[in-house]
Amino acid sequence: MTPLETLARKLLRAELAARGARDLDAAEAAIAPRLHFDPETLEHVAVDVISTTKPGCPNADLSEFLAVTMKSNPELFGGQSVPPGRVGQPPAVNPFMPGPRHNLTAAMQLYRESPELARELALDAGINLDLDR
Repeated sequence: MTPLETLARKLLRAELAARGARDLDAAEAAIAPRLHFDPETLEHVAVDVISTTKPGCPNADLSEFLAVTMKSNPELFGGQSVPPGRVGQPPAVNPFMPGPRHNLTAAMQLYRESPELARELALDAGINLDLDR
């Protein structure tokens, strides 16, 4: 997997977690094939959903696509909603990263809310949370 593909996957998983995906792996498996990651804009674009809010844009952006998907596949989502202004953004800081921004409380809260995302961010910081594996 290239660094760009890794970034695209992390951004998608962060967005799915923010939208309250019940199972990140299942939601990603259902949604990822219908998206294209644009390396120029660093944004996901829906392959098969036409934009209704942006004239001149043939394909829906990730936010619009997920809004449609959440209505058509509610079994993939549930739980928390997206805080305003955080749609499409990965966590602002990695609470597992050593240094002045290391925050054990935020890291454990993230782990409770989204264990898969927490594992990915921890691995980025050089921490393996999968002690049993």
